[in-house]
Amino acid sequence: MNPSQQELPAVSLIIPVYHSQVTLAASLRSFCNLDYPEFQIIVVDSSRDHLCQEIVQRDFPRIIYHHSQARLLPHGARNLGVRLAKHSWLLFSDPDIYAPGDWLRTLMAAQFKYGGAIVSGLTCYGRQWFDWGVHFAKFDMVLPQPQARTVALGATAGLLCSRAVYDQVGGFRGDTMLGDTLFSWQLVAAGITLTQAAASAAAHHHITTWLSFCRERYARGQEYVRLLQELQPESPTLRIWRLLLTVSPLRWAKLTLHTLHQARASGLGWRAAGNLPVICLGHASWLAGEARQMCRSFFA
Repeated sequence: MNPSQQELPAVSLIIPVYHSQVTLAASLRSFCNLDYPEFQIIVVDSSRDHLCQEIVQRDFPRIIYHHSQARLLPHGARNLGVRLAKHSWLLFSDPDIYAPGDWLRTLMAAQFKYGGAIVSGLTCYGRQWFDWGVHFAKFDMVLPQPQARTVALGATAGLLCSRAVYDQVGGFRGDTMLGDTLFSWQLVAAGITLTQAAASAAAHHHITTWLSFCRERYARGQEYVRLLQELQPESPTLRIWRLLLTVSPLRWAKLTLHTLHQARASGLGWRAAGNLPVICLGHASWLAGEARQMCRSFFA
């Protein structure tokens, strides 16, 4: 069922910001231009300077702006944004996301049809070869798809849920960059479906270098293992087997093939094949981070 104009509920759109001045203005402009009857935009900023604050207050005076003196990781900022939000529906995104005009309307229509939490498809902003490789390596699980589908993970670059669902799983864990991964696991454990909406997709503007991309993937791999070890402690024997599997070519090949499969399903197979060097490097960096953290755990 597609909701009518009168049925569409009000939504609070929450954006965490940290030295995001390069993309912030264009991102907020796209959000302000959404074709939706009632929504508020909340920016939670923990930057050390005031560049983002100046952009918001000068160019977007109607946006709710909050500056945190303490450094907040993105999911901690999202939790603070929820406390500032006045509406019962929450849409989480990022300051480097550019949304099409029908984005929020499409996500809400999917929620009316499928229930649960709704995940946006993500495409890459621009045509740069390196940027597309980064996008495939990081967001292969939410590449745009022609049909809606159930997914296991939802990136908070575009995630819609009710406040009741958010409260049911306790919100985001604010001390980790993988808070959206944990949030997704908690939703699934609670029996709440994650559905990726079809058609309308937001664009992610990647601003990175080869070195920063590898460092970020390496750090996320380390963080992923720390999270797993905290939630699912394993015996030393199992940890050794997991380490051997991680450093073997098998997991690297599996991750790469999964990315190519997801790209093919979204009609981007040939483009992904051309980006294999970046994709392979991204997955190798992640696995190197996993292996490093596993080795460190033996001496903890």
